[in-house]
Amino acid sequence: MKIRLSLLLFLFGAPLFICAQEEAPKKTTTMMSAGEKRAKITAQAGYYNAYNYNNVKPGENFSLDFAYMLSGTLSFGQHMNFGRNRYYEQERSNFPTYNLLQDSTNADILTIQVGITVGYTYPLSHFISITALTGLSTYSETIMYPIFGKSSNGKDLWGGYQQETRTLIAVPLLLSVQYIISPSFEIGLRGGIYVSPQESLIGKHFGPHISFKF
Repeated sequence: MKIRLSLLLFLFGAPLFICAQEEAPKKTTTMMSAGEKRAKITAQAGYYNAYNYNNVKPGENFSLDFAYMLSGTLSFGQHMNFGRNRYYEQERSNFPTYNLLQDSTNADILTIQVGITVGYTYPLSHFISITALTGLSTYSETIMYPIFGKSSNGKDLWGGYQQETRTLIAVPLLLSVQYIISPSFEIGLRGGIYVSPQESLIGKHFGPHISFKF
């Protein structure tokens, strides 16, 4: 009787155990294999816009990033961005208004952001992934505007450009979508904003990017 009961339990229990093992979700790991590429350089160029200035026109930007993959999803790296805009300087400039360009601007804004970032990459498929990055950076901003004045003898008039620079602490918030062409190359789109405790939103950029992994 005991033998029959044991045999019956085995016949019914074994298939259930096998099915449970097959249906149980497999654990995924974010560890990287020994031969997987860990370092990545990303170059991006496109549109840039600074804030808190009068009649700012859309400008251009170029950014360069270096990232080291700590795991399959987490990265630590460095971020640099260069941006340029035209705007109308009304308070500082005393130059006649006829000096305005056709877009009603008379001054330049040049920005440089340099900082460190922490990133998280989420794969949407085998070929497409999304990466979000944030960190801490310096935000250096230089403005150049025309001025009009007289020489020391009070007779000769001259015109030139005045330059002012300020530096803020900013937090970059970057988001990119990339398509994996090969184990070494990716292409995609990246957008980002820069926020500062002093002035809230201070800049944003958007454009295509290309990455090389090694």
